[in-house]
Amino acid sequence: MALISFTTGASRNTPWRERLPPRRYVPIAIRIDSIRDGQRDDSLARPLLLAAYNDRIFYFDYGDSRLNAIDMRGRLLWRAGRRGRGPNEWANPTSIVATREGGVVVVDGSSSRFTRVDADGAFVHSVTTPSIPMRIARGSGTSFIAFGALNGRPNAQLLDSAFSTIQTLEWSGWPDSAMGLAAQVRVASGFSGNVAAVSIATGRIFPLRPGMSFDSGVDGIGGRPLPPRVPLPGDNGLVVAGIPAGTKPAIRDAAIVGELLFVVPAGEDFDGRTLDIYDVKSGKYRASIRVPVPLHVVSGTSADLVAVSLAEFPAIIRLRWDRTKLERVIH
Repeated sequence: MALISFTTGASRNTPWRERLPPRRYVPIAIRIDSIRDGQRDDSLARPLLLAAYNDRIFYFDYGDSRLNAIDMRGRLLWRAGRRGRGPNEWANPTSIVATREGGVVVVDGSSSRFTRVDADGAFVHSVTTPSIPMRIARGSGTSFIAFGALNGRPNAQLLDSAFSTIQTLEWSGWPDSAMGLAAQVRVASGFSGNVAAVSIATGRIFPLRPGMSFDSGVDGIGGRPLPPRVPLPGDNGLVVAGIPAGTKPAIRDAAIVGELLFVVPAGEDFDGRTLDIYDVKSGKYRASIRVPVPLHVVSGTSADLVAVSLAEFPAIIRLRWDRTKLERVIH
């Protein structure tokens, strides 16, 4: 296990940043633990879906279409599933979330199914839904929140443990057309019930309010906009796979740790080494930190982050810091 200690600092300005309220970079020592990497383990190919719970990390690897569970030392605990449309099979998973029982739920947008796997990797059950699910987050208790599309419009639903609909959530301010928008959402859920949806195309963040509704979103989060959409030559306004044609995503991924939402901004001016920090309930921008390796997928544990870095070779890493100091410097 490789250990790296790194202290963040200010990043150089670029022309578009100079026209926006500057990020407030704060110094904090970050320890990187290399948990699993493709340089030493060729079984790690494309781990692009990630979830963590307690001392376990779950990832779906598009290299072999299997769901994997490892511990925090990188030891493989089990592999489950395969490509297909039968029990414990998936055509094209788009999201996973760890359950409070130690298992994992896989969302398969291509087959409109939710599949539950237990803590030992055994298939529990699958449920087909009339909507097209794309993302899933933990709700309170044993509930889940699913994001997807229904009748060509984005929707969000509160589900029970068997994936039956309890409530359709109000989502004001979100465009009510273009089903592809459902694919552009990343969702983050914390151990305390906090949930936020983030548009990867616009950077708009939608915190879940106490009344089980998503507000109209916060552009810039306290005056800190993420990279705006910049039309390129030949842009005809089309939305392809949830991203406007001729543009790049505004964020890579987002995760919640406690009361904080961590967002990895994307675009030409970002290399994956910036983490923007927001208050998960208010959406207020708090600060930014720099990390030593580029991040592509992130997931929160109870106290820190795990992430996938695709620099040079795929790697699953853990980011740790002094929690008390972080809270102090970001205020």
